[in-house]
Amino acid sequence: DDDGGGGGALSYRSGEHYRETTDGRVVRRCLNLGSYNYLGFADDWDVTCREDVTRSLADLPSSVGSSRSEFGTTRLHRDVERIVASFAGKEDALVLNMGFNTNATIIPALTSRGDLIVSDELNHTSIVNGARASG
Repeated sequence: DDDGGGGGALSYRSGEHYRETTDGRVVRRCLNLGSYNYLGFADDWDVTCREDVTRSLADLPSSVGSSRSEFGTTRLHRDVERIVASFAGKEDALVLNMGFNTNATIIPALTSRGDLIVSDELNHTSIVNGARASG
């Protein structure tokens, strides 16, 4: 069981990032590359974004409480769509949040049998399912 420095086989139970709790559970210090912390709110938000978040509550809801298609479109949705449309040189744009259901339902709503969808095996299952459902 090499700790990674000697060229031998790596082990889960050794190395500089390996730790054990007092009751014997394995703990490893890792870099999290799989979270949805794109905005950095998992850190100390009091230091990084407290003022901006608090200020935004003065004129924006803390939650829309429903999907955009019902009563959930806010000024921010339209602002970002105008920015994206301008950047793309288009008249308008539709911006959707990410998620399995978005890909699985919007792709077949925008495409149909005979349309070309360029995809590969590394795409998320939701994109594959949406493409298959399109026709």
